[in-house]
Amino acid sequence: MSLPALTPAAELAMVRTKYPDGLWCTSPEPCEHRLIATTAAGWSKSWAGLPEHERQARREAYVCAECRQAAAERERVAQIRREQAAAARAVAAQKRRDAAAVGLQPVGSDAARRTRMNSGEFDQVNVTARPAGPRRGGRPQEHVGDLAQRRAAADRAAAYRARKKAEQAQRNDALLNGEAAA
Repeated sequence: MSLPALTPAAELAMVRTKYPDGLWCTSPEPCEHRLIATTAAGWSKSWAGLPEHERQARREAYVCAECRQAAAERERVAQIRREQAAAARAVAAQKRRDAAAVGLQPVGSDAARRTRMNSGEFDQVNVTARPAGPRRGGRPQEHVGDLAQRRAAADRAAAYRARKKAEQAQRNDALLNGEAAA
């Protein structure tokens, strides 16, 4: 049985409680190596030239290099996606302007909305529901799901057992009524 993963904030609080003099990564994202040093001796030389209050402030706000690199990579990817989205919007706007200049109807125009499917003719029909009755036409269904197969087998077995039980009951009734077993 495995325990549920801690949130980054809960993990940081646990590390701070367990190692009050240690150095830890304070990244808000999950960090694979949250604890950097367990004692002050392990990190005290890092900011030796700074006053004590500034050293403590840096220790309280320390983020490891891997977390900084991961954050930079996420920001870089987000920036690229924002630029690509802006470029795509500009291209789409240009295509709409070009189509309007030539006299073509834009995709979202009234002419496009007046199709047979959008006319309201099929509004009351559930196009995802199967029609009642036997299946007609089209390609045969080759693969019935496992669940449907198990249910069909269970139904056949139950019907067989019910049929055999009814036959046995008839035989028992015949024996009770004094009829000879044939």
